[in-house]
Amino acid sequence: MSTRPVIAEIYIDSTLASSHRLPYVAATHRCSRPHGHTFHVRLFCEGTVRGPERPEAHECRGMVRDYDEIVRVWQPLHEQLDHVELDCVDGLDNPTCENLAIWILERTPAWITAVEIGTGLVGGMRAACRIERTSP
Repeated sequence: MSTRPVIAEIYIDSTLASSHRLPYVAATHRCSRPHGHTFHVRLFCEGTVRGPERPEAHECRGMVRDYDEIVRVWQPLHEQLDHVELDCVDGLDNPTCENLAIWILERTPAWITAVEIGTGLVGGMRAACRIERTSP
């Protein structure tokens, strides 16, 4: 294996089955009424692949981070968001995909670098939004 530092991006995929309505769209818009989605959620982590030059976590050599660490961060958030009305979750009064991604990112440690939310649209199309953590 190369001794040169290598940057990699990893992620976990999960789903949420939740309902919502969007309060700021026109009353005639289909999303103004309560409806449900299967949201596809990705949590990203980027960093140097741990090798001889980064031996701080022997069990993680060859990894950016153990996927189980990302899962441990996601699990309590998933429990709060799965099979609920997202409008009723504190801080999600306008539960767009963008706001949902921001809500999740704000509740994760700094090493989670981005969150992506995707969902199905009419006609078999899929839409997605990716929110990246910015530096302070």
